[in-house]
Amino acid sequence: MSRSPDGGETALRTGGVATFEFEFGGGSAVWSGDASALFDGAEPPYDVGALLALLGAEEREALAKTLGGVARGERSFGFIHCAPRPGHAARWTLFRGKAIEGADGHVARLVGAAIDVTEQRKELAQARSHLEDRSRRLETMVDSAVSAILTIDNAGRIQAANKATISLFGYSLEEMIGRNVRMLMPERYAVDHDQYIKNYVDTGRKKIIGIGREVTGQRKDASTFAMHLAVSEFEDNGRRYFTGIITDLTARDAAEKAIRDSQLRLAEAQKMDAIGQLTGGVAHDFNNLLTVISGNLELLDMRLDDERARDLVRRADEAARMGARLTERLLTFSRRRKLQPSVLDLNEVALGMLELLRRSLGETVRVDANLAPDLWNVKVDPSEIENAILNLCINGRDAMPDGGRILIETNNVRLDDVDIADFGGLPVGDYVKLAVSDTGSGMSPEVVARAFEPFFTTKETGRGTGLGLSTIYGFVKQSGGDARIYSEVGKGTTANLYLPRATGEIEARAPSANIAESTPPEAERILVVEDNPQVRELTIRRLEILGYETLVAENGPDAISLLEAAKVDLVFSDVVMPAGMSGFDVAGWVHKNRPEIRVLLTSGFAPEIASAGAETAFAGALLRKPYTQTDLARAVRKALRER
Repeated sequence: MSRSPDGGETALRTGGVATFEFEFGGGSAVWSGDASALFDGAEPPYDVGALLALLGAEEREALAKTLGGVARGERSFGFIHCAPRPGHAARWTLFRGKAIEGADGHVARLVGAAIDVTEQRKELAQARSHLEDRSRRLETMVDSAVSAILTIDNAGRIQAANKATISLFGYSLEEMIGRNVRMLMPERYAVDHDQYIKNYVDTGRKKIIGIGREVTGQRKDASTFAMHLAVSEFEDNGRRYFTGIITDLTARDAAEKAIRDSQLRLAEAQKMDAIGQLTGGVAHDFNNLLTVISGNLELLDMRLDDERARDLVRRADEAARMGARLTERLLTFSRRRKLQPSVLDLNEVALGMLELLRRSLGETVRVDANLAPDLWNVKVDPSEIENAILNLCINGRDAMPDGGRILIETNNVRLDDVDIADFGGLPVGDYVKLAVSDTGSGMSPEVVARAFEPFFTTKETGRGTGLGLSTIYGFVKQSGGDARIYSEVGKGTTANLYLPRATGEIEARAPSANIAESTPPEAERILVVEDNPQVRELTIRRLEILGYETLVAENGPDAISLLEAAKVDLVFSDVVMPAGMSGFDVAGWVHKNRPEIRVLLTSGFAPEIASAGAETAFAGALLRKPYTQTDLARAVRKALRER
């Protein structure tokens, strides 16, 4: 057994091939070529023991298995050997060969080749590293996707899922891998899913694959949500897989719902505003009629001696007063009534009304209060907020014919950008919430939607005008707030009033002025400016009965013509008039050109009354129609005394 002079060593060290023949059971091998590179430069003979001494544990085990296999009858073998080279990089050799039987049928020798695969291993390692880097980049890219991405096989088993899938459905990756994708679907869809895949595999007919559609997903907590699913397919090693890209539509649906709700609120606001315009106009004309009716009834009452006749007049006058109260409520709803707000503490208002409410609502109704400490102040009309609380409590009582509980609550609340989306145009800021709840029969959503409309009522005929809640709504809106009703049939109702926080100090409520009905001085002259002939004639009679001289003008320009030449002590003018001049315009002219003349305005309805600009421009007295003879006498005397 000798070294071959054919350059085998060089061949092995440069990636070549050296052959060998080994007598099975012997200790040495015959090499075709120099195999010293395999044995770290050792001199031949290269026996098996020397080879084993140079092998690592894993290589030695592989060689032992190979030889053992040959002894058991296997006729081919192969293993990898790493030849250590001090001072040099190790080189790898692949041994492949077969067993040759002798005459006795047993293995006599092994023949094969040693192939230097060092460079191939390097290239393989580089390729594997490149593939691993690419796989990591792809995995990172998929994991960074906003949409959920998962892959299933043709049996529906989940093979891979990105982080968005884990976040969306709430399962860990370990909980999903290997399980059927049905776990991510509601039961009604899951039962048919596998059949969908089978039908597609069998027929090629597409239902979602390559098309995309909206479906319903189910999270680990059993909650469901709308999602868009786009599915593609691919093959790998002869197996078919499907990849689904899932987009959560929850945010989209929420946005669409918000838009629909906003449109409904806008439509509701426009409807309420239109109703307000209508009712305000009706109130104006109606108050003029009531002024004529009640005024003439008063004058008639002064002439009658028959007590039975006077009783009939008083009954008619009371009906006219009831009509006036109805128009007052209409004006409040339409936000055309001039409020007299002051800064106050709603807790004090509620506490002050508790005893009255407990007495008036009956023994079967329990009235409690849960009032927040350190409640912010609000600026509202005191009489209107008291009326609101009273009306809400009466509604609660009427909804509890067998008795129940009414709870009055107050709270400080801050409405942010998200909260105000549910309110009718309220600005972000601090509000005080006044809530009145009952344990009554409740209302259906259809009834709640119409609860604030004027004249809408669910009470029996004769038990309600349908103006209670509409009046509250108008008052709250005119005060810069909003009103909301929450109710469920059989579970009661809660009315929530949101009023803006006030920064000023609480104002003391001044007592009503008591003006004496004294006889007017001689020669006091009043200019009556009124376009309605019936109201104008009645007003002249009333003032003459009170002892005043009168001049008459049907509109603003006529009034100014008279004022430029005549002596007048007081101008008593309607607000809403034709000819391009309102009562405010007449008052402005008088203030500028005849400041010694006093002005008293009157109106059944005037949009200008509710505006801040009108209040600033005219700070004088205003007598609201319809008014009594006593009201007129006091208002005129007060206006004249201010000179």
